[in-house]
Amino acid sequence: MPTTNAAHAKVQYDAGNDFLQYTDDGGNVLFGINSKGSISISGGVAGVGLGSPLLVASVSASLGYAVFNTAAAVNLLPTTAPTGTYRISLYMVTTTAFTGATEEVITFGWTDDDQAQTVAYTSGAEAAGTITIGSQLVRFVTGAALTYTPSKTGSTATAGAAAVSITVERLI
Repeated sequence: MPTTNAAHAKVQYDAGNDFLQYTDDGGNVLFGINSKGSISISGGVAGVGLGSPLLVASVSASLGYAVFNTAAAVNLLPTTAPTGTYRISLYMVTTTAFTGATEEVITFGWTDDDQAQTVAYTSGAEAAGTITIGSQLVRFVTGAALTYTPSKTGSTATAGAAAVSITVERLI
């Protein structure tokens, strides 16, 4: 099968070569996908054998103090999601100071091959500008949802908000 060039993309029959390549003006390969759909080059860096994570869920929201007071679980993955290894990432910044002896907490919950598991990330401060960052690899088994629960420590908050970004990637 012949090679086809369009702008800086080259599509060709996979005979040991990438199926799709994007190149710069100098012909350097910036991004490549093999015939199996795996990313072989990204940003000019070879990734053969590494595979690529697949973003399967994301949340980007401003959560007010009432949400943290309620502490209700929110599904990130349904009970029918495939069994596998996933990476959960959290970035939370306090945008309005929380009142009282209160810190924001995000707790992730899932079930692995043995039992239900949780991991919690706590802000460590009530002040605006406080950043909470976390990442967790999990073995998720079909049958129970993967959740996040916003909650708080200490007394009930009467003011405060946080911007929360959560991503879930399937690794294998």
